[in-house]
Amino acid sequence: MRPEELRNFELTDRQKGVRAMAKDFAQQEILPNVQQWEKDGRYPKDIVKKMGELGMLGVFVPERYGGAGLDYLSYGIICEEVAYADWVCASIISVQNSLVESGILNFGTEKQKQRYLVPLAKGEMQASSALTEPSGGTDLVALETTARRNGDSYILNGQKTFCSHASHSNVYFTLATVDKSLGRKGICAFLVDNPSPGMVVNPLNMSTMKRSNIAQIFFDDVRVSKENLLGEEGLGMTIVGATLSTGRYSVAARCVGQAQACLDAVLSYAPPESDIRAKRKRIPDGKADGC
Repeated sequence: MRPEELRNFELTDRQKGVRAMAKDFAQQEILPNVQQWEKDGRYPKDIVKKMGELGMLGVFVPERYGGAGLDYLSYGIICEEVAYADWVCASIISVQNSLVESGILNFGTEKQKQRYLVPLAKGEMQASSALTEPSGGTDLVALETTARRNGDSYILNGQKTFCSHASHSNVYFTLATVDKSLGRKGICAFLVDNPSPGMVVNPLNMSTMKRSNIAQIFFDDVRVSKENLLGEEGLGMTIVGATLSTGRYSVAARCVGQAQACLDAVLSYAPPESDIRAKRKRIPDGKADGC
């Protein structure tokens, strides 16, 4: 690619169409309802299916697996436009695409793709990641959750916390170690169905972020089939590293959308009096600095 091509930030016609679609949906289907959702503490479950129908829950998933088959810039555009209207709906898009589907797409078996990726991309299922633990926080190598081999299954024991959208999810992407002495080489990635015998999902009573349905997940001798091992044994940290990289990109795009919404809100409330006008003129400079 030539240097002049790298400096071309113009969207393609298809990307412009994606932006128009996402903005129209967010402004018509989401934004008018957000204040009431916040007041009621309501999770936008009915919106999930609609986002799936528009390809928002399988943005970069190939069409043969039920996705939209779009590029990653289009993914960022969708995250930005939806986040402008509502951070919870944007978080659903981000978690489902980045933290779960990207792992299945790049490391999953064909059977896993048919069983999980297709319905997830279509919005027929919802997914969450269960990575953070109470003892280690985001230090994933220090995780305590274990996976004991047992015939054609693994027996999971442990606890995860701060799992977004957990109560509404049909499957969790999680990590557990088969041998703690191996460090990162003992960590495996699993797809765990919800519900599963021995698994308890306990919603956290958050003072803020109530609508994101953050929860704790307890594994008490939860039997997970070997068919639900994602990738090979010991590949868990490689898989989660790839999914988190995609996730961080989507979070950045969401922040742009939320920042733009904040800026527009400030401008709408700023009075036109002369003593305020000078402050209003400084806002574009602040916007440029933020970029």
